[in-house]
Amino acid sequence: MSSAAAMLIILACLAMPAVLSFYNFLGIFREYRNRTLKYIMWILTPVLGTLETVIFMSFMDVQLDQAWSEQLVNSQLHQPVWTGGWLTLGLICLIGILGAAILTACDVNKTPPLVSVLCMAAMYLLLAVQVLWSLQVVNHVENMAPCLVLPMNLFFIGITIIRQKIKEWNEADAHARPDFGKNRWIRAMNRRLMQAEKWPLWAFAFALPLLGILLLLLILLGQEPDALIKAWTNTTDWTLSRQTGPQNICFD
Repeated sequence: MSSAAAMLIILACLAMPAVLSFYNFLGIFREYRNRTLKYIMWILTPVLGTLETVIFMSFMDVQLDQAWSEQLVNSQLHQPVWTGGWLTLGLICLIGILGAAILTACDVNKTPPLVSVLCMAAMYLLLAVQVLWSLQVVNHVENMAPCLVLPMNLFFIGITIIRQKIKEWNEADAHARPDFGKNRWIRAMNRRLMQAEKWPLWAFAFALPLLGILLLLLILLGQEPDALIKAWTNTTDWTLSRQTGPQNICFD
C-alpha cells in the first residue's frame, strides 16, 4: 500500500466520527427527509464506533485481552472491562439495539404503548452501559477522549428516536385501537400509557425489572450473578477499578 493510500485511509478514519457525530446531533432538532440515509448512518454509528474504539485503544497500548493480574511493560494498560463480563454487557447492548430497531421500524400508532415503553427501557439499559464505560475511561480522558465519541452518538440517536416517536403519537388523529391486548392487566397498562409525554418516565420504571430478567437469563447461561458489577470493578488502571495489578516492568 502506497503512502498516499495509507494517508487517505487515516483521514477517512478521522473524518467519519466527526461526520457521524454532526449528523446525529442535528437529528435531535430536525427531521431528516431521507430516511434511508438516516438508517444507514444509524447503523454505521455503533459498527464503526466500536471498531474505531478498539483500534484506538490498541494504538494507545491498552491490552484488551490482559486481565488486571497480568504483568505488563512500559506504558501498557490493562483491559478496561473484565473479560468475564463481556457476555453480560454484550447481551444488554444487543437488547438495547434491538429495542431501538423495533421502535424505529414499527408504526407507533399501531403498536401497543407498552411495547414502545419496553423498547425505550431496553434503550436505557444500553445507554446506562455507555455511561459506565465513559466513567471507566474518564481518568485517562486526556488520552482516551475518542473513546467517548460512540457513547455520545448513541445518546444523540436515542434522544432522536424517543422524540420522534412521541411526536408521531401526538400528531395522530386516532390510534389503531383505544385498548391494546386481550389480558385485562395489559389493557389497563396500555390505557395508562396513552399519554406519550410520560413514556420516558415509564421507561425508567420498566428498565430495572427488564434488567433483572436479563440477569436471570445470563445466570442460566453460566454468568456470575454479579458479572455486571465485576465487569468494571475487576480491573485495574481505570476509574471504577477495585483491583491492584502488578507494577509495569520498564525496559528499553
